[in-house]
Amino acid sequence: MVVVEMKRRKGDMQEEDLQRCLIGYCGKTIRKKTTLVDIRKWVSANWKKVFGVNIYELKYEIFMVEFLDKHMAETIQVYARRVD
Repeated sequence: MVVVEMKRRKGDMQEEDLQRCLIGYCGKTIRKKTTLVDIRKWVSANWKKVFGVNIYELKYEIFMVEFLDKHMAETIQVYARRVD
């Protein structure tokens, strides 16, 4: 899964909520459509110490991962950059 940083606007009323979220999509090497179930299984297998995660499908194979707090989202984002 490719993790993309969410763009934030200052003064946005939901800025705090958005800081706990990451937007991601699957790379182009995937041949079949990635489902929400696939993403949930991938998150469980790869982020074993991450709890309280909500995952939403925003658009065709674009997903939003919502964490309990901003720190967890930032930690996962740093980890994802090292893996890529």
